[in-house]
Amino acid sequence: LSNNSPEEKNIVQRKKKKKMIYKLIYVLAVVLPITVAQNASICDEEELNAFIPNVRDCNAWFRCGPHGPEPGNCPSQFNFNPITRACDWPENVQCFSCPSNETLSTHIMNRSCRSFIRCIGGVASQLMCEPGLQFNNKTGQCDLQSVVQCTLRFQCPVTLPIDGSVIAIRDPYNCSVYHICVGDPEPVRKECNPELHFDPITSLCTFPNLTDCTPNTEHPPPEIPGEPEFRCAVDGTHPHPSNCATYFICANGNAQEFSCSPGLHFNNRTGQCDFPDVANCERDNFKKL
Repeated sequence: LSNNSPEEKNIVQRKKKKKMIYKLIYVLAVVLPITVAQNASICDEEELNAFIPNVRDCNAWFRCGPHGPEPGNCPSQFNFNPITRACDWPENVQCFSCPSNETLSTHIMNRSCRSFIRCIGGVASQLMCEPGLQFNNKTGQCDLQSVVQCTLRFQCPVTLPIDGSVIAIRDPYNCSVYHICVGDPEPVRKECNPELHFDPITSLCTFPNLTDCTPNTEHPPPEIPGEPEFRCAVDGTHPHPSNCATYFICANGNAQEFSCSPGLHFNNRTGQCDFPDVANCERDNFKKL
């Protein structure tokens, strides 16, 4: 038998490369520190009998029953609309699909702070962050509520201007916050200066007495920790001088205090929260910057 032709060798090499990519995707999916709740249900944030999308099938949905999610389908000519949470004509539904067969990616879920979608090899899975954490779409990981500041995921209107023009919508829970919508299901969050409110008529930040705003307090946003007594000499992550379970992040000379999940300590070597025996925290050895 003769040696393989160049074409056959190329095919073999492509198959090997593809197999290595899938192995890498699997390893990354296992080791990435996303802090996913292992036994959480996709109905944890939902009311009884609420309908939620099936991220793997546009026609399918789940009903949150008394014993967990119950699968179902819309009639064959309809898709499930994740915004209105009802069966709808396909042209009205933005059907989710993973980017490609060879990528690992994460995506937000509509009307949810803890749940998110993870794509591995073109297959979508819905996951939940641990209680007390929220999904941070910027980092693709679960994060502290004070960092994410998710208020039930503000969503842009289903119908946006045909000409693609930008619209600004005031946040229902914070008069100083507004959202920019430009044909994308995820808005861009913006903030006025603390002493100003956003005016939806002029689309400008203005004095509170010049615009009528009464924030909705039914689901208030998480409280932001107060200004810590900590001086930043260098930007980055720093241990708390006297508390193993907290740490500071310095940015542009400003410090913000954060807490590890219960039972964890801040590991000054890795800059992350870790098990106490690994973090080996001895606060007396640390000096305030």
